Amino acid sequence: LRTKANKDKKVAVYYFKGPGSHSLVASGLEVLPSLYNFLKKLQSEGYDLSGLPASEKEFEKLVMERGPVFNSYAEGNIERYLHSGHPELIPAADYDSWLRRTLLPEQYAELTAKHGAAPGAFYTAGDSIAVTRIRFGNIVLLPQPTQSTGENTFAAVHGDNPIPPHHYLASYLWTRYGFGADAMLHFGTHGSLEFIPGKQVALSTADWSDRLVGDLPHFYLYTIGDVGEGIIAKRRTYAATVSHLTPPFIETEMRGEVGQLLERIKNYLAKEESDRSANDNLHIKRLALKMGLHRDLKLDSVPNRPYTDEEIERIENFAEELCSEKIAGGMYTLGAAFPPEKIRSSVELLATDPIAYGLAALDKATGKVTQKQIDRAAFFNRRYRTPARQTVERLLIQPAWTTEAALTSLGISPKQLARARQIQTLSQPKNRLAMLRARPAAPSAVPTDTLSAAEKAWAEALTQIADAVTNVRNYHSALEESPNAELTSLVRALNGGYLAPTPGGDYIANPNTLPTGRNLYSINAEATPSPDAWAKGVAMGEQMLADYLKNHGGNYPQKVSFTLWSGAFIESEGATIAQILWLLGVEPIRDQFGRVMDIRLVPASELNRPRIDVVVQTSGQLRDLAASRLALIQKAVDLTAALDDGENYVAQGRLAAEKVLLEKGFSPKAARELSTRRIFGGLNGMTGTGITALVESGDRWESDNEIAATYLNNMGAVYGSSETWGDFRAGVFEAALQNTDAVVQPRQSHTWGALSLDHVYEFMGGLNLTVRNVTGRDPDTYFNDLRNRHHARVQELKEAIGVESRTTIFNPVYIREQMKGGASSAGHFTEIVRNTYGWNVMKPAAIDNEMWDRIYDIYVEDELNLGTQTFFERENPAALQEITAVMLETARKGYWQATPEQLKTIAELHSELVTRHEAACSGFTCDNAKLRDFIGRQLTPEEAETYRTSVDRALSAAPSEGTEQQGTVLEKETLNRAADTRRPFGSLGIALGAFGLICAAAGGIRIIRKLRKRKA
Repeated sequence: LRTKANKDKKVAVYYFKGPGSHSLVASGLEVLPSLYNFLKKLQSEGYDLSGLPASEKEFEKLVMERGPVFNSYAEGNIERYLHSGHPELIPAADYDSWLRRTLLPEQYAELTAKHGAAPGAFYTAGDSIAVTRIRFGNIVLLPQPTQSTGENTFAAVHGDNPIPPHHYLASYLWTRYGFGADAMLHFGTHGSLEFIPGKQVALSTADWSDRLVGDLPHFYLYTIGDVGEGIIAKRRTYAATVSHLTPPFIETEMRGEVGQLLERIKNYLAKEESDRSANDNLHIKRLALKMGLHRDLKLDSVPNRPYTDEEIERIENFAEELCSEKIAGGMYTLGAAFPPEKIRSSVELLATDPIAYGLAALDKATGKVTQKQIDRAAFFNRRYRTPARQTVERLLIQPAWTTEAALTSLGISPKQLARARQIQTLSQPKNRLAMLRARPAAPSAVPTDTLSAAEKAWAEALTQIADAVTNVRNYHSALEESPNAELTSLVRALNGGYLAPTPGGDYIANPNTLPTGRNLYSINAEATPSPDAWAKGVAMGEQMLADYLKNHGGNYPQKVSFTLWSGAFIESEGATIAQILWLLGVEPIRDQFGRVMDIRLVPASELNRPRIDVVVQTSGQLRDLAASRLALIQKAVDLTAALDDGENYVAQGRLAAEKVLLEKGFSPKAARELSTRRIFGGLNGMTGTGITALVESGDRWESDNEIAATYLNNMGAVYGSSETWGDFRAGVFEAALQNTDAVVQPRQSHTWGALSLDHVYEFMGGLNLTVRNVTGRDPDTYFNDLRNRHHARVQELKEAIGVESRTTIFNPVYIREQMKGGASSAGHFTEIVRNTYGWNVMKPAAIDNEMWDRIYDIYVEDELNLGTQTFFERENPAALQEITAVMLETARKGYWQATPEQLKTIAELHSELVTRHEAACSGFTCDNAKLRDFIGRQLTPEEAETYRTSVDRALSAAPSEGTEQQGTVLEKETLNRAADTRRPFGSLGIALGAFGLICAAAGGIRIIRKLRKRKA
């Protein structure tokens, strides 16, 4: 790469654009505009991009026509594409020679045994296999293929290592041998190459990703907000990552909506308790009921029953959170600087909290306020957040205003700051020793062991404020520079240059991620939980227990189930692991290097509560990055299960699990040994649960116990002990889940929430549903909210969904900003609606009927007069096809009690979209025969026939195209209508590959052309 001229370099660029793709969700990346900017940058650097369209719009049209990705069941669309002349057709003999050249003999044998001889039966035309690619001179774009061929099952097969299908392998082998790439770039977050099941640690020549990458230099454009999965891309595909920004952040602007309520509450709580009138209380309650806040907070709706003062404070805190929540201000386009006002809003939201929490800590250290006052959101916002915000605004607006002047305005003198920094420096043991050796301590340099905890807290708070104030303008410059730095870094990487390292996390949560355009790195897992993480974990554990006690008559939870994700683990340095250890009643032992290599028991007398049993569900990424931490947790469980030192739910849990295992036929010895196993995850290198496609294929299941059974099967591998690491024994996971009362999920990023990211309902929701099926009780559900590094907390799921929905998909400010984007922005709305359905399945109590009514009002009836339908028709009609299909499926399954009028209106809109723009064939739109019949029943006979004809065209290959498979999909669907065969074809395409940014890919170019012709 360093020696070859740019004009001669060949680069293969894989991009992602399917529903569920992180490129559209967690990263907020506008894929096609970003790709175009990148290609223009390469062109300016002398790369050969012959044929690159002169405008972005022409480029998008070309990509939508020539770069589709199809679900396996859309056979009609596939056949038409194969005969369009757009794909690269590779003769079977050439492809077979590439396979033999690349794969080990045993891999070749496994491949042909699983998928048949080359070229296979999927994505083939005659004796050739097709590769979807778009070539501009020496640069080729390839949408990453799906790994589905219509044969996928939802449940993992134990002991089986899934083998990529021929069309997937053909794409990567053509890149290397047919195209002759000098380098490969994956463009976007979370593809599938790094997640092909295989070894958990260290690739070998027998790993499929190793075989496909080979010795090709590999680079990966990755969102800065998803370091956990970025590290997996590095480890499992030899990738050098280049970080990119998340979208800009803006305020919700909801204070006008809740202002009257907040003013009423402020006046009410300002009075002495004896002076607070019932009429004022009931007026506040009526306002809260009118807004529906009682549903989010699980408060009663009896009009004439006053709320308690504690409940009114909860309403106030919730309303204040709606005002202060940080939301995405649209999508991000690589190389395009944020508008000046969004740079300013992002910096204000980034820098305000450190200053505000520093001011609060300063007052607490000097005894001016209590923690209870700080925890009251309205008080905190008025006293601390407002002046902090004003300081940041003035620093950004007035270049002449100095940092010293800003600190003085906050009541901090240079002398105080000097003293605080001295204390901070001396608090570091190695620095203190060096200073003492260098010169005698000055009279003012009092050793820290003579300082009180309050003095140390004062110094820490003051230096935190000073650092945040000092960096305000640095943050502004970094956000300005990052878009160009990202493009420059990509070019530098392709020139064989150096990429500087960076930590990960969205830049609001971790400003050290700025500037972007750098190479992601992780943390030392052995040093976790860090001291700071330990303090946060203990606090969150106590907060969660207090909330549970309050809601359950003073009873503790017997067992709490946790989901562990790599991103939250890395960015919080193990805070949730600390919480798990604390609930068990153990604490870390650190060696001289700060590593946590062992644990010790916290005496029952000091703990002053029962030892709480735990179950851990680990993601594949966390398992692969932090195996030693799982072993530490398992050791803690084994240690506490053997204790007889008071009320011990861990010991009780061991006996309950042992009983279940004996009932399932395990020997007494095996039942005893397996009764303390508490850590479970995916099998054989798998990283997901494998249930998302099943959940979203509503015609494949009738009862959620089918989903629970699949979840137990797919996530039932045992971890934490070297003797059983990765083993699967049916029944062990089920036994461990007995008596689970609560489920906890960490959340560390502002870029996603319960509704915007499918993995949340997949993991947290999947665990919740499975616990409900195992125990017969719906567990309490909590987020460990780690987004604010100054204020870790626990938040109940229903409340978190209430905040997210009200500040995003129901908030006109958010909707308008998203509508400024293109197809990706439209796809983002689709993803949220799809995930809302997913939560309805996993935890019906989390999604109420009124939420679906609101989605209907805004996105079907356009109640806010935002022009939503016009936006979808212009940018991505397939996204609205999917939204309406999801709404109808939710009603069909009985989760939403829609009115007949609502169903008729939605069905007519859906049918009109499918007929006018052709069926885009996402999972809900095409791959659900029962839903299609349900839609047809809402239409007139004439409308229903037109609708079915449009869908059938996408599903069935036409006879004139000469394929032996013509009509096979329709035959399958006829059988599905007649009987519930539940055949699992086409599952993975729903989650990874089908449409997304080109949600409309099947009809991508046709959609745009037809729409424009009609408007013309």
